[in-house]
Amino acid sequence: MRRRVGKEEPVLEVLDVTAVRRWAAACVRSLEAHRKALDRINVFPVPDGDTGTNLLHTMRAALDALLRAPARAGTVATAVAELARGALTGARGNSGVILSQVLRGLAEALPGSAAAVGGAALRRALCRADELATAAVAEPAAGTVLSVLHAARVAAQRCPSDDLPEVVTCAAQEAARALADTPRQLAVLARAGVVDAGGSGLVVVLDALASVVTGREPAQPTTTVAGAALPAPDALPAAPTTVREAGSARYDYEVMYLVDELAEDTASALRTRLAEIGDCVSVVGDGVGRWAVHVHCNDIGAAVEAGIAVGRPHRISVARFTDQAGVPGAAGGTDPQDATDQRGPAEPDGAEPDGAEPDGAEPDGAEPDGVEAGGAGHDGEDRFTRDRAVVALVGGAGVAELFRAEGAVVVEPPGGAAGAAALRDELRAAIAGTRARHVTVLTAEPLPADASTTTATATTTATAATTSTTATAADVAALAGQEVVVVPTLSPVQALAALAVHDPGRRAADDVVAMAEAAAATRRGELLTASGQALTWVGRCQPGDLLGMVDGEVVLIEPDPARLTARATELVDRMLAGSGELVTVLLGEAAPDGIGDVLAEHLRTAHPEVDLAVYHGGQTGVILSVGVE
Repeated sequence: MRRRVGKEEPVLEVLDVTAVRRWAAACVRSLEAHRKALDRINVFPVPDGDTGTNLLHTMRAALDALLRAPARAGTVATAVAELARGALTGARGNSGVILSQVLRGLAEALPGSAAAVGGAALRRALCRADELATAAVAEPAAGTVLSVLHAARVAAQRCPSDDLPEVVTCAAQEAARALADTPRQLAVLARAGVVDAGGSGLVVVLDALASVVTGREPAQPTTTVAGAALPAPDALPAAPTTVREAGSARYDYEVMYLVDELAEDTASALRTRLAEIGDCVSVVGDGVGRWAVHVHCNDIGAAVEAGIAVGRPHRISVARFTDQAGVPGAAGGTDPQDATDQRGPAEPDGAEPDGAEPDGAEPDGAEPDGVEAGGAGHDGEDRFTRDRAVVALVGGAGVAELFRAEGAVVVEPPGGAAGAAALRDELRAAIAGTRARHVTVLTAEPLPADASTTTATATTTATAATTSTTATAADVAALAGQEVVVVPTLSPVQALAALAVHDPGRRAADDVVAMAEAAAATRRGELLTASGQALTWVGRCQPGDLLGMVDGEVVLIEPDPARLTARATELVDRMLAGSGELVTVLLGEAAPDGIGDVLAEHLRTAHPEVDLAVYHGGQTGVILSVGVE
């Protein structure tokens, strides 16, 4: 039912599916108009200058989901549920996650079979949205989007009328008043002279709903959101980049991903685990089985592994706060959608670049503010001559040449009794010798294990020792101003897969994630000779037996060395049982002549859809190293 007010658009008495679509489209248009203003005022919980961009991206994903599912969106509740599902799948940042929960709350509280709803139903829906959005934040704070949403809920509850236009108008107007109060609730906002960016985004969303229902188009000045004055760009002071009153300055990365089909208790356990490694944690669902995960942390791998422990993470994204757009008032700050410099924008005036000491003190060899890589550094020396480098710990002359050909700096594990100390020194020297700002280390060769053991436990122990040693060397290099990330790989074939996707043009954090994902997606296998007696999952092996291993576990034992070729083809077949497109084989020092040709002929016959790449690796202790991607 509609009624007209003067020459304006008809006033809606009820909200139907068509009105929901119009509302979603209006949200996208309004968020697009206010995006830059919202980005400029984003100083809480971290000054990352991206709230407007994140909200716009999330709402676009929500609208797209609704438009692609017209058959499923036959009622108001299902239409809003499609918005929530799309928002959760496409959520960016903490603000995007909260918006997805607002939409989910609206959907859950609306009558499931109603073709249209009025003011009373919207009042109940705002209550549920408030509950879910608050539950999505690990440490709710006053003066944020949650305060604005709660004010809208209370206003809707207190509205004396059940008419839809009255309820919507009360909620939107009270949200605007609550937004204006946020600087009095958060000192960081008061110092910056701004209102809360997330709360401003919510006011935009509620204003869009009010405009659809009442027929009045909201005013769209560039520095005003629903009547709450925002400073003009040239009046904005610099954001507090050295002090954060929420969230920890220790955490530089935002990690997000999706996980499907989690039970509520499993999601709670994941939330607890993530809280141990970072802050700003949220693990929220869409009500039908999909969960979105968000955390600020330093250990990207640990955050992703926490998801792997409970399901299969996908749509993984990583953002480094100092690589994002300039903060309010920053000299040279860039719009996140307009930025093209893959190394990140210039540092704000007065803020230290990565690795710099506070109060302007520079570590030995690091550039002062404004000096690009390769420029004159401390004491007139050139500190960094390039932005990105990869260091690979691999063994075998042929393997080393493969990695060098791909541009990696190779460190071969020391022989004899030199052990971890010598490896640490060599890695430290190699990392420093790259003279790169960002260094990724691939640990593809474990320290030698006890010669009498051939089990997966021995391999795991050796690999753990190598990873620990590598991390120590990386920590030392980081103290000298380099950013070093270790991607632990368990085989040279996994390291090759990681190196194949390395792209210096990407942001460093994104590149590390891509490399880690490529390594994790590569199954590894080895054919080797047992050096001692051991009990395995497939029986007891004796010295001299051939062992076939897949992902660290023994899967076949062959006492007859003459059957080496047959066992090699069997190992490859086992690894391809779970599908695969590319098989990479590195021939060890003890590999018999012609075995590469035998494998090629076997794959042409048994697996014609699979590509094969064979290289002479020359690694000791392993007859064949096999990778399946």
